[in-house]
Amino acid sequence: MEWEEGSSFLVDRGIPMVVVTNGREGARLFTEKNVIFSPAKTVPTIDTTGAGDNFAAGFITSYIRGEKPEDCLKFANHIASLCVQKMGGSTSGKIDLSSCSNVNPN
Repeated sequence: MEWEEGSSFLVDRGIPMVVVTNGREGARLFTEKNVIFSPAKTVPTIDTTGAGDNFAAGFITSYIRGEKPEDCLKFANHIASLCVQKMGGSTSGKIDLSSCSNVNPN
């Protein structure tokens, strides 16, 4: 299956949310009700190692905070954009998530 068909297949079988990342092309969240798209933030890319893991951590953090799904995607894209601007799988030092609570990645 292609990723769109596969994502819908999983949602149809009871998985409440399926997130698909596509690098510079952004990310999509599939639910029973709709598909939400969030574009990736355009930044100078040095190394994509760890971008997916950082995206997932950002999404989960935002989701646990109770934010709306579209805001979870935006936050996840923002965190991933911080990662790809440096060499290696994470940003140097710690990310202060409290300063990112209302991130507008556009």
